[in-house]
Amino acid sequence: MRRYSGNPFPLIVFSAIWAASVPALAQDCNGNGIPDGEEIADDPSIDCNSNGVIDSCEIAANPSLDCNSNGVLDSCEIAANPSLDCNDNGTLDECDIASGLSIDSNGNGVPDDCEILAGLYPIYD
Repeated sequence: MRRYSGNPFPLIVFSAIWAASVPALAQDCNGNGIPDGEEIADDPSIDCNSNGVIDSCEIAANPSLDCNSNGVLDSCEIAANPSLDCNDNGTLDECDIASGLSIDSNGNGVPDDCEILAGLYPIYD
C-alpha cells in the first residue's frame, strides 16, 4: 500500500498562495466593493500613514492602534500634532493618563512628568 506523501490540503495551500499574490491594489479590506488602492488614490486622507492600508481597516484589525477610539491612528495624530505625546513615548498623553502609565494630578490633561520637565509643577488638589 502506497501512502500519499504530498500535501493533504492542496486547496488550502493554493488559496493561501493565491491570496498572497493578489496585489494590494485589488484588495478590498472594508468590503465596500471598491479596491483599496482605488479608494486611497481617490482620497489619500483615508491612509494617513501612507502604508497602502485604509486606516479604518488597520484599526479594525488592531484596535490598539487607536487608543482613544476616535477613528484616527494614534501615530497619525502624533505626527500631525507632536504635542499630543509630550513624553515622546509613542502613545497619546490622554491614553497614558487613562491607562495609568502617566499621572495627571491636577486633571489638566497633561502628564505630570511632562509638566515637570517643562519647568512647571502640577498643582495637586
